[in-house]
Amino acid sequence: ELVYAIEDAVLEGLFKDMEKAFKNASLKDKCKDDRHSLLSRFNKEVRIRLEEIMGYDDVIRYPENVDELHEMRIAVKHLRYCLEIF
Repeated sequence: ELVYAIEDAVLEGLFKDMEKAFKNASLKDKCKDDRHSLLSRFNKEVRIRLEEIMGYDDVIRYPENVDELHEMRIAVKHLRYCLEIF
């Protein structure tokens, strides 16, 4: 079921939409105010995590890729932790 949920998210463009939104937000973040430096860090970290997850696009359709799928689950957890922290 996880594979289908991730495939649906990829097909619906969820991760690309998130990546685009964070890129746009970081381009707007040119203030030197400390409040905005945290937003910049958040944007950077989330983009890194999303790019890492998108690297598994070819793997998720094949359940025999056990090691790669495990690595992908870890990458998704890292994204979740990043979102929870910020």
